[in-house]
Amino acid sequence: MSRRILSLPLQYAGLLILQIMLALALINYVSEVVENDHQALSNTARIFTQTSAAIEALRADYVKVGWELDQATQGMVPGMRLDLQPLSQQLRQIRSSLMGNPELENLRNRQPEAVYELNERLNRLGYLLIEQTGRLGSTDARLTQQIRDQLLAEYRQIMVDGFGRLVASANDEILQLAEITHQAGQTNLHLLKAILFGFVVLQVLLIMFALWLFNHQIGSLAKIAERLSKGDRRVNLPQQSRNDHIGKLARAIHHFRSSLDSLSASREQLKATLRKHDEVARERAKAELALQMAESAFKNIDEAIVISDTNGKVLRANHSMAKLVDRTDEQVLSTDPLDLILTGQHNLKSQIRQHLIQSGRWRGEIEFTTAGGREVIALLSAHYVRTPSKKGEHIIYIINDLTETRKTERKLIQLAKHDRVSGLLNRDAFYHRGYSYINRHPDQALGLLILGLDGFKSLNEVLGHQQGDQILRHVANRIKAIAPNNAILARLGGDEFAIAVAGKHAEAIKLELEALAQNLLEQLLQTAWIDNYSIKLHCSGGVAAYPID
Repeated sequence: MSRRILSLPLQYAGLLILQIMLALALINYVSEVVENDHQALSNTARIFTQTSAAIEALRADYVKVGWELDQATQGMVPGMRLDLQPLSQQLRQIRSSLMGNPELENLRNRQPEAVYELNERLNRLGYLLIEQTGRLGSTDARLTQQIRDQLLAEYRQIMVDGFGRLVASANDEILQLAEITHQAGQTNLHLLKAILFGFVVLQVLLIMFALWLFNHQIGSLAKIAERLSKGDRRVNLPQQSRNDHIGKLARAIHHFRSSLDSLSASREQLKATLRKHDEVARERAKAELALQMAESAFKNIDEAIVISDTNGKVLRANHSMAKLVDRTDEQVLSTDPLDLILTGQHNLKSQIRQHLIQSGRWRGEIEFTTAGGREVIALLSAHYVRTPSKKGEHIIYIINDLTETRKTERKLIQLAKHDRVSGLLNRDAFYHRGYSYINRHPDQALGLLILGLDGFKSLNEVLGHQQGDQILRHVANRIKAIAPNNAILARLGGDEFAIAVAGKHAEAIKLELEALAQNLLEQLLQTAWIDNYSIKLHCSGGVAAYPID
């Protein structure tokens, strides 16, 4: 009695339906995970947008208050009355928005310190406006200016510290929400990986079962074919109700044709494999050529390049590095790169390593002395290369020698600011120093002494320009010898010299410069020898002091 089983198409259809159901279940779960992550990200973005908009609105209102305060107090003169009550009312409205705006509710609950600190500062500024309303305009000009400066300083401090901390707190809150979302996403990702692994395992089991079932039925057909070849006519074909020779022949023909189809598929698969192998070989050749070019560039580039692991062990270094630090290639490979270029600078090395760990890169100019005693100025660029598995992480150091460039720059700056003959500041540099000091210290005094050599033109023509330059250097040396250490010295041009001295009291500086001028006149009256010529110099000048003259 033959045993009836499902036909192969029905068996495969059942396995396919099972696989489709599993795939649909997996797709549904992935969709839910993605939707939840999307919803979490949307909520985070919405909170960030609402909080940022609310803070920007508060800042805009506060900037408007600051502008109105500046405009209201800018033209104050003694005797003028000024009412700052409206500005105090605007500050109360800003405080009300800060404490009552629903869009800032999350920030008030999670970062209350920054919110309440800003509220307290705004409240203090409002009381300060009310307190100073009566004093503004009723005092002298100096006190009025002091009150105005105090109000504006408190306003700016709140803008920088209060709103700055509020923005920083909002950013911290968003970062915390983003981190929570990220952690949830990571958890879902791990769970999804586990489900995918289980799905793959289940698929493998289903395929193995299908292969076993197929092999079992093919084995039955092979046995039947073998028995048929021996003339056994009593055998029955699985999945076939007929038990005659026609049914047996149909199964044998079907089996033969299936074998041919399988052979044809195998041949196409072999062709595809060979094509893929050729593509891989071409890509490998391109990669090898790229590596050769990179190696050539690494060896021949002028910049020093060192690659080390995270513990400072050198993995690769080009010869330019050895030339830069006056070491051999073996010494470079056996020494931490930072120890080669930052000997004794332990704090800087620690800062660079800490910055690399935190941000992944560091760039800046450094100065060091090589093993050969050379002073080097270089641009150091360091990059921390990370990997997901933490294995193979390394640091790339690129060092560009800027020594000659910086020397040239310093020489050009020296020539641009100093007189070539006397070595003192030139006219432009002297004027720049003076104007800069007055702009930085408008309440300080600045004294000026101008000296001119009498008859220098005649001496220059009689003795010659070379001796004339020596006379100018002689006068410059005398000025340097007796001038105060904080004085600004310059040769304005020709035989004209200038001395500037800063201080608190203009009258005292003026007296000091007059005494200095008298001392200088006496010094210059002493006999000077210029190339065997005995010379006594006479000069004239004048003294003035800012702000009294």
